[in-house]
Amino acid sequence: MGYGILNGCLGVGAVVAATTLAWIRKRISADKLLAITSVYYIAALLVLGWVKLPVVVIVTLLGAGFCWTSTMSTLNVSVQLSVPAWVYARALGAYLMTFQGGLALGSVLWGVIAQHASTRVAFTCAAAMFALSLSFTSRIHILKGALPDLTPYVFKRPLPALAAPPGPEDGPVRISIDYRVQPQNYAAFTRAIHELEGARLRDGAIRWGIYRDAADPEHLNETFVMESWLEYLRSRERTTAADQRIRERVWALHDEASGPPKISHQVWAGEVPGA
Repeated sequence: MGYGILNGCLGVGAVVAATTLAWIRKRISADKLLAITSVYYIAALLVLGWVKLPVVVIVTLLGAGFCWTSTMSTLNVSVQLSVPAWVYARALGAYLMTFQGGLALGSVLWGVIAQHASTRVAFTCAAAMFALSLSFTSRIHILKGALPDLTPYVFKRPLPALAAPPGPEDGPVRISIDYRVQPQNYAAFTRAIHELEGARLRDGAIRWGIYRDAADPEHLNETFVMESWLEYLRSRERTTAADQRIRERVWALHDEASGPPKISHQVWAGEVPGA
């Protein structure tokens, strides 16, 4: 009965948080909310370990339930808002695996301490470790400032016109882009093109490179490899507004007198059986 009451107090606090969290977020930043809930959890652990009065423990657990829902909701929202839609599942999976893994490892650690020392020692150690972690977690900011534009950039370019269009699963596919860059623009171009590397890899490229022609220094070739033709077509839909701005900077440094950058698509030439 007593254990059920304690769990019920956590649940009541969580329900209250769920109904009031939107109002709280309008008045308190996410960083401040997480800092407050962390400090409260430290105090709650010490109360659970040292205080014997049921009334005090019940009131403490009501607040702990409130902090629990507030923390989980804030972290979940921050993960979903910080990644593009096409990687929601992977990002949430990595986040949940890390979060739940921490809970599992902590359960083993504090359980061992409680078994070999006492429950009071386990709660006190957990509170001390929580307090120690504040110096690190306070440096990490979430939901702060303007949210990045992670929506796909609307750019209605047609599919590449090819004499022999590859099948969806054909690959790997190598995309080659030839640029002409004047010597005075070379330094700015290399800085911009290396920023584009991150966008290519985030969008699915498994290898990327930029090469300068030793016989013609104004000729530079960007190349990246996608796992399949379908993966390449998908990457064209994953371009964000920020990625597009980097691409525009790169193309602006291309010598327009030679025409637009030349793009070629090369598909892995597998051995034909029986040929």
